[in-house]
Amino acid sequence: MARVLRWMLPFAASQALLEEQILVVTRHGIRVPFPPLDKVPFSFYSTDAERDWFTNFSDWGADQVAGLTDHGQEVIRKMGAHFGETLLKNLSKDFFIYSAVDSTKRDIKTAISFFKGAYPEANVTEADMFGPGDEHQQSYIRTLLNQGDINTPQCVGSATLPDVIKGETGGDLSALSIEQQENIMEVNDYFSCCRPELCKLKGDLSPSGACTLMNLRTDWEGQHFYWEDFTGPLTVAAKLMEYVQLVYLNGMDWKKLVPDMTEAGLAKLMHLHEQSMSMADEYWNAQNSGSELLVHMAATMQQYITGTGISGLQSKPGDALVYYAAHDINIYL
Repeated sequence: MARVLRWMLPFAASQALLEEQILVVTRHGIRVPFPPLDKVPFSFYSTDAERDWFTNFSDWGADQVAGLTDHGQEVIRKMGAHFGETLLKNLSKDFFIYSAVDSTKRDIKTAISFFKGAYPEANVTEADMFGPGDEHQQSYIRTLLNQGDINTPQCVGSATLPDVIKGETGGDLSALSIEQQENIMEVNDYFSCCRPELCKLKGDLSPSGACTLMNLRTDWEGQHFYWEDFTGPLTVAAKLMEYVQLVYLNGMDWKKLVPDMTEAGLAKLMHLHEQSMSMADEYWNAQNSGSELLVHMAATMQQYITGTGISGLQSKPGDALVYYAAHDINIYL
């Protein structure tokens, strides 16, 4: 949830190490999950009509899909309080906040929650952040916290996403689903998946008339962002597992959704989500989408060391805490 770059400078007189500045990078807190497939009813994923999918946003303590939950905000606040009592305890209260911006404001709310715990007296609001402001700020943040959706002549992707994935799978987009069939079918069994309507809509029924996750078609859906643009058994199983994980992390009764799943099973099968998300994670795209943040952080440290401002940075040389309310893919890369 948080990445901390904690660094120190040698104190010349005693050769002791003196902590000077902390850079914190957070991913947004616990959110309401997206549905596994767009415009497909949750009821299609189980033959057991009693499964509880928690489809009301109020069940989550949120107001929309992908919105930060009340529990998610409290977890971040407690994390901030821990930082305030430990890593930030002896630092000055000079800080600067960069925040990613999306329609749910979950990154902004994450930053506010962190500072409610770390520096409650500061009463941090959206107005105290760089990012949510005018178009200049938003453009700056889109580049700094690159989500893989920036493709310019100066920073081009190595290939189209289909070519990247075909290179990893030997030319067959369904190869990874076949490789992970045993784990996918384990997810299938935990959900008692699937109703025939799902395969009629997104796949083909087996000769016996059964519908499982492995009966779903692997379809290319079109490239919008580079990390996820086709669907099939692996990606749907991965999203089902992410759904369970978020129910679990939000403190809800996850057994109403998957009554036979254990915590060990949850942990084991989450690797499907990791594999699904990493399909397009190759060296060139990672460099292009991750280098802006790395260079920005290095420049922020240099600015602090020299005491001289660097053009392009928004923080001041004396800021002891620089906080990046990032999103997710930019950290992953």
